[in-house]
Amino acid sequence: WKAPDAERSELMSVALADRGATFDAASTDLRFASAVAAFGMLLRGSQRSGTATLAWARGVAEATRGDDPRRAELVSWVHAVANRLSISANAASV
Repeated sequence: WKAPDAERSELMSVALADRGATFDAASTDLRFASAVAAFGMLLRGSQRSGTATLAWARGVAEATRGDDPRRAELVSWVHAVANRLSISANAASV
């Protein structure tokens, strides 16, 4: 990591342990952030998006949006992109 005013970066190591928790047991904020990250990677066509799909991102975002209007806006964006891709795919097959 590098402090904003630093010239050089420093190595930081942190040990992680797998405690066997599931994704569904993660906090709402973490699950929503995962949906946002997956959506962004899918939009970019990232080869590192793994098994993420728009349907998965939409489902997680919908399940974790609560009453937050900013989260609702992200859900609407995911719907819009999914619909647009669906329309494009249908038009291409005609």
